[in-house]
Amino acid sequence: GGFGELYHFDAKADVFPGYVVEKHPALAGKLSCVQTGYFMSSYKLMPQAYFNKVGLKAEDGTFVMSFPTSPDAKVPHIDINADMGTFVYAVSQMPPCKHYIAEVSRPTWPEFLATWGAVTKQRTKYQEITIAQFIAAAPDKPFGEEAGDMFAYCSSPGYDGADATLLKAADLEKAGIACPMTSLEEYFKKQDWTAVLEQ
Repeated sequence: GGFGELYHFDAKADVFPGYVVEKHPALAGKLSCVQTGYFMSSYKLMPQAYFNKVGLKAEDGTFVMSFPTSPDAKVPHIDINADMGTFVYAVSQMPPCKHYIAEVSRPTWPEFLATWGAVTKQRTKYQEITIAQFIAAAPDKPFGEEAGDMFAYCSSPGYDGADATLLKAADLEKAGIACPMTSLEEYFKKQDWTAVLEQ
């Protein structure tokens, strides 16, 4: 109700599952839907919002993360390149007509940032900013508007729309289907942070 447009989510919701159920009911009977958490690699699209040493209130070499998301909001994450195939393969072994969210964990942004800081041995700080501030700092206005709404939506109702029925990797494991996934710490340890650290 609070958002007139959520392109990042609406474009997907227009197709799955409503469109498929309406236009292709036979296919819908065989279909399961998987949505993903934030890609762990998304920082590459807007590194100054994720890890900024020279911008909004950064001081003493502290890396500041600035999003229009409540610091208490839990947000899902996935190493999309390493784990999406594993997750979808596991889903394919389950009965159809179920809905999933592919995520390894659901930290708050301050917890996400603290994990990064521990791996890179950097001081960190999270600050919640307004959508207008986020748009102003974005590489271009349309991107800032789209991403800003997405980040704000994560505060309320939440990244997945507060849908508690979505199945996760743990549910697949309980069904006896292996679904190993990469932790945030493991992902961070695999990355080359030189460009970020030398800003």
